[in-house]
Amino acid sequence: MTALLDLIDMINMLPQQSLFEAELKEAENTILDLEAAGFKLDWLKRKLEEIRVTKKKAKNRTTRMRELDRKIQKHLEELSVLQEEMKKEQFEAMCDKPEYYLDSLCLNEVTCDSSEPITK
Repeated sequence: MTALLDLIDMINMLPQQSLFEAELKEAENTILDLEAAGFKLDWLKRKLEEIRVTKKKAKNRTTRMRELDRKIQKHLEELSVLQEEMKKEQFEAMCDKPEYYLDSLCLNEVTCDSSEPITK
């Protein structure tokens, strides 16, 4: 009888995610022993199975979140590289702009490809 009460306390009082697989296996064995002694514990078996399912979902969710976090970090690194490339391109574009000086606009002669001066 004490084993049954301890089992019920363990299942109800502890956070389900904190139960280890060994504890769940031990609880299952205790249920089997108590059933062999004549107790009807289908409700407790269902509760134990719910805990197992909840733990499995939590584990899968945690794994998925880690995977997503790794992907996010990878994309952030790629984004950082792209931002640096963009800054470099913008800087080079600024350097490539032709500089216009007042004296070049005031020339009386303009040359064409044949290098012959053309007067205005």
